[in-house]
Amino acid sequence: MSLLNSETSHPTIHIFLWCGKIKIMGLIFLSGIFLVAMAIFHEILYLKWAPEERDWPIMKICTAIYSIYVGLIGLNMMKSACKYILREYFSNFVADSQKYEFQLVSKAIRRGATEDRPGRGRKRTARTRENVRKIKAKIKRNDSSRRNSKRKLAKAYGVSPSSALNILKKDLGLKSWRPLKRHDLTKKKRDLRKARCPALLNRFGGGRHRLVVFTDEKPFSIEQVSNAQNDRVWSTEKPSTDYRVITRTQKPKSVMVWAAITHRGKGPLVFIDSDVKIDRWNYMEMMEEHLLPWAKETFGWDEDTGEYEIEWVYQQDSAPSHKAKETQQWLRENVPGFITVKEWPPYSPDLNPLDYTVWGYIESIACAKPHESVESLKKSIQKAWDDMPDDMVKRMVDTWPGKLQACIDSEGGYIE
Repeated sequence: MSLLNSETSHPTIHIFLWCGKIKIMGLIFLSGIFLVAMAIFHEILYLKWAPEERDWPIMKICTAIYSIYVGLIGLNMMKSACKYILREYFSNFVADSQKYEFQLVSKAIRRGATEDRPGRGRKRTARTRENVRKIKAKIKRNDSSRRNSKRKLAKAYGVSPSSALNILKKDLGLKSWRPLKRHDLTKKKRDLRKARCPALLNRFGGGRHRLVVFTDEKPFSIEQVSNAQNDRVWSTEKPSTDYRVITRTQKPKSVMVWAAITHRGKGPLVFIDSDVKIDRWNYMEMMEEHLLPWAKETFGWDEDTGEYEIEWVYQQDSAPSHKAKETQQWLRENVPGFITVKEWPPYSPDLNPLDYTVWGYIESIACAKPHESVESLKKSIQKAWDDMPDDMVKRMVDTWPGKLQACIDSEGGYIE
């Protein structure tokens, strides 16, 4: 425990502490004058009262010892008086100017340190070395908080939960980390991600990533989404159980949503009913009906040449309907460029801005409350999509090169 907070203590305090540890030059000078004066005074008296004895060796030795003894006594008195006066003066000055307690500052200056003396205070009874050693060994065997929570550790070793938590955090320097749910990445998948990300980063470097149209699908259900860690209810009294319950049913009604984004803004949002299977034919029909009209308006279309004014690149994942030969051929004939199934890293939702940001944002708004019907859910999703700021979409697209680099740095492993 520190007498003075190191973050808020003023440099003046440390100067005073330094001065308290060394001999002040002025004090040494005054002490020297005092010794000389005493020696001269004693010599005068000695010559006056015993001139015939001044040549005796024993008398010279006694005279020197006496002069030194008297000088040291005077030096110690002057030193103590000066230190006391300075300490009291500066303690008042620092206490008044820095809003510290007078006794606190005075003790720090008197002791020459801001830390408590070792062994001071009440002896530890809970956070003992033995308990720290035992808990460390227990955590080493099993680091899961499910098996070794602070309450279970407190019960096992006869201490309070707060003491167990202090042992974990302060004595052992541990922090609790939540498990992360991520897509499965085998060695083969990691190797493919590691090999394909550098090619994408090279192809779309220098700002060319802003011409990529990112697409993805996601199912939304009518049930309310919740975050067990962050979602809470503010109330002066404990709300009823019925009010706090978030119900779950088997196979709730849902709708599949397809969307596209680019640095230029949001693309079309397409709802696909749950009874419609997205095969290669439905997928190509959807792009023909929704993607191409939007792309011609966004990137410009020259009717005379039958080409886009700005060449853009279509991105999709490796879903069966996406990597079908017919789909790949349709893309070659209808879009200026696209990322082929052999170029896009497999099992990489963490590399698609729709997956790692946009869908979560839309779901948190559209599904904050349960819906009575799919139509109500569609309206909420559409409204959340329309209200999503374009600046947010641009920022998310601009994070894509960084995601590719992070995947490279992790050698195809997890990046978030």
